Amino acid sequence: MLPPLHALSQTYFVIPKPSYKVPELVRVVSIVSNTEVRINDGTSMQVVLLESAGSFHEFSLTSESGVIITGDDKIQVAQISLSDSIGGGYGDPCMSLAISPEDFLTEYVFFVPDTELFALVQSNLVVIYKKDAKVKLDDVYLPNNTAVIDIADSDFIFAEIEGISPGTHTLTGGDSGTRLAGILYGYGIRNQYQMPIGRNLGKLSAQIGVSKSLLSDKFRGTEMSSRFTDYLPFEAPFLNIATVSKIECALLCSESSTCYILAIKLAEGSVWVECLLYTIAAASSQLHSAPGYTLYRRLK
Repeated sequence: MLPPLHALSQTYFVIPKPSYKVPELVRVVSIVSNTEVRINDGTSMQVVLLESAGSFHEFSLTSESGVIITGDDKIQVAQISLSDSIGGGYGDPCMSLAISPEDFLTEYVFFVPDTELFALVQSNLVVIYKKDAKVKLDDVYLPNNTAVIDIADSDFIFAEIEGISPGTHTLTGGDSGTRLAGILYGYGIRNQYQMPIGRNLGKLSAQIGVSKSLLSDKFRGTEMSSRFTDYLPFEAPFLNIATVSKIECALLCSESSTCYILAIKLAEGSVWVECLLYTIAAASSQLHSAPGYTLYRRLK
């Protein structure tokens, strides 16, 4: 998912994968012309000038402590894994967008794909947080002996949690105001994925897909507006899962920082509800025919 321009930042962290060392590239893209970019790996500083809007600079990620990338204007940063047939056939090229400290949230609900269904060996979670902060995964504190790595010469560190089990998980700080970030990745035979588990997109525009004539349903403080029936966005959902009820699907959307649209379909001959969650990118996506689905937009 590409964040809207207003949600882009000037500073980003790019973090290596401690337990799965594969060649990786970092691509820095300018939004405006004559953007000066500084790349700090903790031991050296590289300065690059991106002369035109949309131009980019690319370099290999070799620092085990990651890098801090700062522009004098807003930039976009991507992390590209070149893992093709690494270590006996594991891996596949993939890309994810880097995280800015401005993107950090206080809590996340994220989903880990099934290892057998997606032919994965395992999924790991890299957590980014301040040095004096505490972190909880599924409401359990990370052990005090968790190995952490300083991010360049900043006040932030990162830790890797290996072997995250498939299913839904939560990531929070030890205190209610602690902001942190997570990058989920997994690999298998000629297969790999990586993505942030969520990010702050700022205030969403009220102009996107608004219609005052539609009815609304309310689930635990989250208002969902019924949009269309028998249609789905062409944009792929970031989560496709079976839930026990329509309400549970709505709660998954309300607890996800990236959910903007959801679709629900009652499974024939079953008590399960098919639940599809979409990011804001789906709001501008074209629709295709999908009999049986009801599409909702999250209002708050």
